[in-house]
Amino acid sequence: MNTAIKELFLKSEGRYLNDVEASVLLGYSEGLLSSLDAMQTIERAEAAILDDVVRVVMGKHPAIAQNHGSKAELLVRRDQAMVLRYASFAMLLADPNFIYDKLAVWMRTIVFALVKTDHALDGAYALVEACRAHLPAGDAAAVTPYIQVLINEFEQNRGTPS
Repeated sequence: MNTAIKELFLKSEGRYLNDVEASVLLGYSEGLLSSLDAMQTIERAEAAILDDVVRVVMGKHPAIAQNHGSKAELLVRRDQAMVLRYASFAMLLADPNFIYDKLAVWMRTIVFALVKTDHALDGAYALVEACRAHLPAGDAAAVTPYIQVLINEFEQNRGTPS
C-alpha cells in the first residue's frame, strides 16, 4: 500500500476523513485507475521492451555470454523483467519507497557483491529507453521514475561496499 495512504488510514482510524484527507484519497484513487491502465500496457509491451534491453546489454557486455553461455540472454531478460515489474507495481502504488525497499537495496547488495554495477546500470538505462520507445509517452513517463530509483541507488553507492 502507498505509504502516505497507509499513514492517512492509520491517522484517521476511528473518525471520518477531513476534507484534505478525503482529497488526498480521491487523488490517489483517480491515479490508481490510470496507473492500472498503464500497467496493463506495460505488460503487453514487456517482450518488446526486454528484447531491446537484452540487445543493448549483450552488445555492451559480451563477457556476460562468455560467463553464462546459452543462459546469458535469459538471465538478463529475467533480471530486467523483475525491475520492470517492480517499477510497474511501485507506479501502481504511487510509492517510490516500494521499489527502493523491495528491490533497489537488495539488488544493489547483490550487484555490488558480484561487481557487476556497469551491467546493472546499463540494463536500467536501456530499460528506461526501451519503455520510452515501446510505450505511449504518458505510460513511459509514469513508470520510468520508478526505474530511476534503482538507477539512483546504484549511482549513489558506486564504489561503496555493501
